[in-house]
Parts: sequence; structure tokens; C-alpha cells
Amino acid sequence: MIRRKERDGVVVIGGYGAVGRTVCTGLAQRFPGRVFAAGRNMKKAEAFSRETGRKILPFELDLGDLSRAARALDGARLVVACAETGDTSFARACLERGIHYVDVSASYAFLREVERLDALAREHRATGVLSVGLVPGLTNLLAKRCAQVLDSVRSLDISVLLGLGGAHGEAAVRWTALVALLSRLQLGSEGFSVKVEAEGAVDGYPSTYSGSVSGRGEGYATGIVAALVAERLYAAPCERGVLHVEQLFDPSAMFDQITAHGLTVALDPPPR
Repeated sequence: MIRRKERDGVVVIGGYGAVGRTVCTGLAQRFPGRVFAAGRNMKKAEAFSRETGRKILPFELDLGDLSRAARALDGARLVVACAETGDTSFARACLERGIHYVDVSASYAFLREVERLDALAREHRATGVLSVGLVPGLTNLLAKRCAQVLDSVRSLDISVLLGLGGAHGEAAVRWTALVALLSRLQLGSEGFSVKVEAEGAVDGYPSTYSGSVSGRGEGYATGIVAALVAERLYAAPCERGVLHVEQLFDPSAMFDQITAHGLTVALDPPPR
């Protein structure tokens, strides 16, 4: 159990995994000694903690025993789920305890179920943030940027290129199909690029606008986005309820931050 005088712990589920390590490392720079790498394998959590000079603390947490896992979160202010939780029971347990919740899942069905916890989150003054990663996530922010630049948007095309530098596949599909696709793909390939292209109008004239984000390591990019979202939730009050990342962040601010972490953002100049 996390025993702290103040409710200031940050628990990262799957914190010693590929995405979780990036989240923990990013948050520990701001909140050393308050970040817990959590999971069932205490040996891996301990080893990771030693690597960081104990800036990140190990924490044994088995979501197979939900009631025990939920009780163990007393003292936590924020939970970041970087591992599949199976269903929304754990998200519900966090929100009803007033614990902020961030989830990197790309499963469309899962996201829809967590959205239904909005009223519960508001009742307990908690914030849940979804669409935290590449797709959905950075694509949401790119789409919002398109909507900011164009007076009206008629259509959006989202393309994803994964595994640059090796065998790769490309998909240009609509939102619901894209989420279903990404939920079946494995994070961790060498490079990636996500792009959103919009068709619409400016001052009554047809116009287009596009933007992209690229980098090396999908897991790294997902972890950077999740860490930035978690830092925002931890440091300052936000709107309560269940939100998606584009409802919490202005695209320009997020793009500036991820660029500082080595990702590449390319945006069209605003149409004249």
C-alpha cells in the first residue's frame, strides 16, 4: 500500500515496461520519489528502481485482485495505465476514489466504455484522460489543429506509417476503423509517422490543411504523450470528467512539448 502523509503518489501500471519506463522517467524528473513503477513482477520493478537511483519506487500491484489493488492506491493522486487492464473495473475504482486516471489504450470498445464513467468522475472530482498516444492521441491533436485553421472542415483523412526502416504497412482509413487497426498492432517498431489531411473552406473558398508527427519508437512517443498529460493533471486543476487528449491540450502547446522530446512535427502554413 502507498502510505503517504499527503495524497501525492503517481502510480504507473506497467511502469517497468517499454511505455511505462518512458512515463516514469519523464514524471520522475518533476516529481522524484513520488512516482511508482507498478506491476505484478516486483523483481523487475525493483531492478528498474535501482537503475533510477530510487527516484522511481517499486510497487507490487496485481489487477487480478481488484479490491486489494484499489485499496493499495490510497495515497495516490494519479494513475497512468500503460498495460491492458482487461475491462473498465480498475478505471472505475480509481475515479470513484477521486484518483485521476490516464490510459494509453487504443481499443475503441474499451475507450467507449470508459467514456461512460464521465458522470462518476465528475461526482468524485476526478479527471480521466483517454486517447493518449499516437492513434488515438496525436491524431486527435492534428485533427483539432486542422479545425482551428480552416473555417469549416468537410473531410479528414488519417494515415499511419509504422515500422519505418523495416517491413512496414500503411493505412489511410476513417476514425473508427483506424482505432480498431491500431488496437491490433504491436508498439515498438523502429519508426512511425502519423498524418492528418483536412479538406474544407476558408472565407468561403475551398482549402486544405495537413499536419504530421514522426519519430523513432512508437512506444517512446506514446510514453512521452502520456507523461505530459499526467504532468498536467498532477500539477494543476483540470476540468473534471472523462476527456480525450484534445479536450485538455491546445495542439500548439503539445506540439512544442513533444518536439522538445525529439519528435518531429510538420504543419502546413495557414492558408491565406
